[in-house]
Amino acid sequence: MNKRYTFKVNKKLNIALYILLAVLLAGIIGNIVMISIRLTSLEPVTIITNAVSLAFTVIGFALTLSLKIALYYKLTDKGFSLIFLARVIKVKYDDILFIRHSTAERITLMYYKNYTKNGEEEITYLSLCIDPKLLDDFFATVKGYNSNVVYEEFDNLKTEMENDANDIEK
Repeated sequence: MNKRYTFKVNKKLNIALYILLAVLLAGIIGNIVMISIRLTSLEPVTIITNAVSLAFTVIGFALTLSLKIALYYKLTDKGFSLIFLARVIKVKYDDILFIRHSTAERITLMYYKNYTKNGEEEITYLSLCIDPKLLDDFFATVKGYNSNVVYEEFDNLKTEMENDANDIEK
């Protein structure tokens, strides 16, 4: 089993990323044109300047494009993984405690056991940006591997967090 869930970003950020990709692509094309024009004049300083500018725009384009492509969640037979460029956060199914979804703020939090370098257990959470339409499928898959996982939906995250803080104080 290998399910992949793309990282859901809001429309404004998505539009901004596409605009940035278009600007960087125009910069790459412009730098290539400028380098080809400057090659005939053989001015090393301007050629080097345009080459450095081209290198930075290519790097910027690659990083921005990788944000669109290499940012996703993966559910495998071994567990849950968050892949963010070269960084991977892996969580075993047995370590997942519960998943909470705020319908008002559209935030999904996954609480799980994390182990420090000393081997101490701590409870950590991860904010998931999964399309709400896919949450049921996501939870059913996790629940299939760990029947102890609890899923709950609520209306207001702030109220819930205040209630949790009050319960801890008591």
